[in-house]
Amino acid sequence: MTIIDRPQAPVGPNGVLLLPDHPPRLGPVSRRLVIRLVVVLTAVVVLGTVFVAFGSRSLRTAGLSLIFPGGGFLYAADPLLFVLTVAILLVAIVLWWGISAHWAIPLVSVLSAVGSGLMANGPRPFVSRHTVWPWAIPVVYLLAAAGVAWAVYHFEARYRRKLARVPELNAFLAGITSGHVDKATIDPTEFDSELLRWVYEMA
Repeated sequence: MTIIDRPQAPVGPNGVLLLPDHPPRLGPVSRRLVIRLVVVLTAVVVLGTVFVAFGSRSLRTAGLSLIFPGGGFLYAADPLLFVLTVAILLVAIVLWWGISAHWAIPLVSVLSAVGSGLMANGPRPFVSRHTVWPWAIPVVYLLAAAGVAWAVYHFEARYRRKLARVPELNAFLAGITSGHVDKATIDPTEFDSELLRWVYEMA
C-alpha cells in the first residue's frame, strides 16, 4: 500500500503555523454533506419534473411544489397560498441557519406538494374550479434556478472574502512572539455550569 504524504502547513520564521494560501472550499465532512444534499435535491427535482411532464393535474401541481416550495399553488391559480408558502419557507431557512432545523425546509416542500396536489381539482377563491396557469411552470423552474444561483454565489463570495484575508492573517501570525503565559486558575461558578449545559444542549 502506498502512503501519500499530505502537504504540510507553512511555518513562519517564528515557528508558528500559517494558514495555507489556497485552502479548500470545503473540508472532508462538509464535502460529503454537500454532495449528499446535491444528490437528494437532484432526485427531488427529477421526480417533480416527471410529475410535471407525465402526471395528472394533481401530480403536476404537486411536482411543481417539489421543484420550488409553493410552486404548485401558483400553477393552481392561488397566488395567496403561494406567497404564504414562500413566507413560511423563509422562516424555515432562518430556523435551519439558527438552530440547525434540517427538517424545516423539506417539511415545507412536502406539505406544499401535498396541499397543492389535493386542491388541484378543488374549488378556488377567485377563479373557476379547474383553472390553472400554465405560465407558472417556467416561472417555478426559474425560481428554483435563482435559489440555487443565490446559494452558490453567497457561498463563493464568503469564501473569496476569507481567502482575501489570508495574507493579512499570515503576516500577523509570522510577526507574533510566542512565549509562556501564566494563567490564573479560576474556579467555575454556577453560571459557568449553566452556560456549559446550554452549549451542550445546543450542540
